[in-house]
Amino acid sequence: MDENHQINLDYTASYPLDPKVLESMLPYFSERYGNPSSLYAPGSVARIAFSESQKKVGELINAESPEREIFFTSGATESNNLAMKGFALRNKRKGNHVIISSIEHISIINIAKYLERNDFKVSYIPVDKFGIVNLSKLKESITDKTIL
Repeated sequence: MDENHQINLDYTASYPLDPKVLESMLPYFSERYGNPSSLYAPGSVARIAFSESQKKVGELINAESPEREIFFTSGATESNNLAMKGFALRNKRKGNHVIISSIEHISIINIAKYLERNDFKVSYIPVDKFGIVNLSKLKESITDKTIL
Protein backbone atom coordinates (compact mmCIF):
# COMPACT_ATOMS: atom_id res chain seq x y z
CA MET A 1 0.00 0.00 0.00
CA ASP A 2 1.53 3.33 -0.97
CA GLU A 3 1.41 6.33 1.37
CA ASN A 4 -1.34 8.03 -0.68
CA HIS A 5 -3.67 5.23 0.33
CA GLN A 6 -2.76 4.93 4.00
CA ILE A 7 -5.34 5.44 6.70
CA ASN A 8 -3.92 7.19 9.77
CA LEU A 9 -6.03 6.54 12.86
CA ASP A 10 -3.72 8.63 15.06
CA TYR A 11 -3.73 11.80 12.96
CA THR A 12 -3.89 14.21 15.89
CA ALA A 13 -0.68 12.76 17.33
CA SER A 14 1.15 13.04 14.02
CA TYR A 15 -0.58 15.99 12.41
CA PRO A 16 1.63 17.85 9.91
CA LEU A 17 2.90 21.20 11.12
CA ASP A 18 1.05 24.19 9.73
CA PRO A 19 3.34 25.94 7.20
CA LYS A 20 2.82 29.30 8.96
CA VAL A 21 3.95 27.79 12.27
CA LEU A 22 6.98 26.22 10.61
CA GLU A 23 7.91 29.53 9.00
CA SER A 24 7.69 31.40 12.29
CA MET A 25 9.67 28.71 14.16
CA LEU A 26 12.49 28.13 11.62
CA PRO A 27 14.72 30.96 12.89
CA TYR A 28 14.63 29.44 16.39
CA PHE A 29 15.71 26.05 15.04
CA SER A 30 18.57 27.38 12.94
CA GLU A 31 19.70 30.95 13.72
CA ARG A 32 18.23 32.27 16.96
CA TYR A 33 18.37 29.13 19.07
CA GLY A 34 19.00 29.47 22.77
CA ASN A 35 17.75 28.27 26.11
CA PRO A 36 15.07 30.73 27.25
CA SER A 37 15.91 29.91 30.88
CA SER A 38 19.57 30.91 30.58
CA LEU A 39 21.20 34.28 31.15
CA TYR A 40 23.39 34.52 28.04
CA ALA A 41 22.39 36.63 25.00
CA PRO A 42 20.92 33.85 22.80
CA GLY A 43 18.87 32.73 25.78
CA SER A 44 17.51 36.24 26.23
CA VAL A 45 16.43 36.32 22.57
CA ALA A 46 14.68 32.98 23.04
CA ARG A 47 13.04 34.20 26.26
CA ILE A 48 11.66 37.30 24.53
CA ALA A 49 10.24 35.14 21.71
CA PHE A 50 8.77 32.76 24.29
CA SER A 51 7.11 35.64 26.18
CA GLU A 52 5.73 37.12 22.96
CA SER A 53 4.29 33.71 22.07
CA GLN A 54 2.60 33.49 25.48
CA LYS A 55 1.09 36.93 24.96
CA LYS A 56 -0.18 36.09 21.45
CA VAL A 57 -1.81 32.86 22.64
CA GLY A 58 -3.19 34.75 25.65
CA GLU A 59 -4.79 37.34 23.38
CA LEU A 60 -6.25 34.59 21.23
CA ILE A 61 -8.03 32.98 24.20
CA ASN A 62 -8.58 36.15 26.25
CA ALA A 63 -6.29 35.10 29.08
CA GLU A 64 -6.05 37.58 31.93
CA SER A 65 -2.40 36.85 32.72
CA PRO A 66 -0.69 34.90 29.89
CA GLU A 67 2.60 34.52 31.75
CA ARG A 68 0.72 32.72 34.56
CA GLU A 69 -1.90 30.95 32.45
CA ILE A 70 -0.16 29.81 29.25
CA PHE A 71 2.23 26.85 29.40
CA PHE A 72 3.96 25.26 26.45
CA THR A 73 4.66 21.54 26.70
CA SER A 74 6.26 18.93 24.48
CA GLY A 75 2.96 17.22 23.72
CA ALA A 76 -0.29 15.74 24.98
CA THR A 77 1.21 13.34 27.52
CA GLU A 78 3.17 16.08 29.27
CA SER A 79 0.15 18.38 29.13
CA ASN A 80 -2.14 15.71 30.56
CA ASN A 81 0.30 15.02 33.40
CA LEU A 82 0.71 18.69 34.22
CA ALA A 83 -3.03 19.39 34.18
CA MET A 84 -4.44 16.28 35.82
CA LYS A 85 -1.77 15.58 38.45
CA GLY A 86 -1.38 19.27 39.18
CA PHE A 87 -5.09 19.82 39.68
CA ALA A 88 -5.66 16.64 41.69
CA LEU A 89 -2.69 17.11 44.01
CA ARG A 90 -3.38 20.80 44.53
CA ASN A 91 -7.02 20.13 45.40
CA LYS A 92 -6.65 16.94 47.43
CA ARG A 93 -7.81 18.73 50.59
CA LYS A 94 -11.16 19.35 48.82
CA GLY A 95 -11.55 15.72 47.76
CA ASN A 96 -9.74 12.69 46.45
CA HIS A 97 -12.11 11.36 43.81
CA VAL A 98 -11.47 11.57 40.06
CA ILE A 99 -13.73 10.33 37.27
CA ILE A 100 -12.51 9.35 33.80
CA SER A 101 -14.02 7.39 30.94
CA SER A 102 -12.99 3.79 30.40
CA ILE A 103 -11.52 4.63 26.98
CA GLU A 104 -9.16 7.47 27.86
CA HIS A 105 -5.77 7.93 26.23
CA ILE A 106 -3.07 5.79 27.85
CA SER A 107 -1.50 8.89 29.38
CA ILE A 108 -4.74 9.59 31.28
CA ILE A 109 -5.04 5.94 32.34
CA ASN A 110 -1.46 6.04 33.66
CA ILE A 111 -2.16 9.24 35.60
CA ALA A 112 -5.27 7.62 37.09
CA LYS A 113 -3.16 4.65 38.22
CA TYR A 114 -0.61 7.05 39.72
CA LEU A 115 -3.38 8.88 41.59
CA GLU A 116 -4.80 5.58 42.86
CA ARG A 117 -1.37 4.72 44.29
CA ASN A 118 -1.44 8.10 46.04
CA ASP A 119 -4.73 7.74 47.95
CA PHE A 120 -7.14 8.89 45.26
CA LYS A 121 -10.23 6.97 44.24
CA VAL A 122 -10.75 6.80 40.48
CA SER A 123 -14.04 5.89 38.85
CA TYR A 124 -13.92 4.58 35.29
CA ILE A 125 -17.17 5.39 33.47
CA PRO A 126 -18.23 3.04 30.67
CA VAL A 127 -19.06 4.20 27.16
CA ASP A 128 -21.47 2.85 24.59
CA LYS A 129 -20.55 1.32 21.23
CA PHE A 130 -20.10 4.83 19.81
CA GLY A 131 -17.70 5.90 22.56
CA ILE A 132 -20.27 8.11 24.30
CA VAL A 133 -20.01 8.33 28.10
CA ASN A 134 -22.93 6.81 29.98
CA LEU A 135 -24.29 9.97 31.66
CA SER A 136 -26.37 8.12 34.24
CA LYS A 137 -23.26 6.22 35.38
CA LEU A 138 -21.38 9.51 35.46
CA LYS A 139 -24.05 11.15 37.65
CA GLU A 140 -24.12 8.12 39.96
CA SER A 141 -20.33 8.33 40.38
CA ILE A 142 -20.20 11.95 41.50
CA THR A 143 -19.71 12.32 45.25
CA ASP A 144 -18.88 15.15 47.62
CA LYS A 145 -15.23 14.03 47.27
CA THR A 146 -15.21 14.37 43.45
CA ILE A 147 -12.79 17.03 42.29
CA LEU A 148 -12.19 16.12 38.67
